[in-house]
Amino acid sequence: MKTLNSVPSTVATVLGVAAALVIAFGHLGPVGSALVTSLATALGTLLVVIIGAVNGKPVSLQVLTGAAMVIFSDLALFGIRMSADERGALAAAVGVFAGLALHLLHVTVTAAPAPPHRAERS
Repeated sequence: MKTLNSVPSTVATVLGVAAALVIAFGHLGPVGSALVTSLATALGTLLVVIIGAVNGKPVSLQVLTGAAMVIFSDLALFGIRMSADERGALAAAVGVFAGLALHLLHVTVTAAPAPPHRAERS
């Protein structure tokens, strides 16, 4: 019996196979193929983050926001185009609402480590 811990790799594999099939049989150009590939990767990332959060793992808000923004950018594949200002507003909204939701669900949120200060480098 598979445990929930083995699901992220399965999710990533299934999304990769689905993206490969869409690219192979969808008669997409290079741009469409790139959008499908990055959309599958971003969806896989979000699913892995969600599965990890369900299992009590800490969640990186930067990874969550980044994956969401890739998905918003890839909506161009479906004819939905956004300006830089609209994408910036969405990034801020996703960060705020995801952070609030994770806080209310008592999920640990991690941040990317800050680079060391110049004086500390040797």
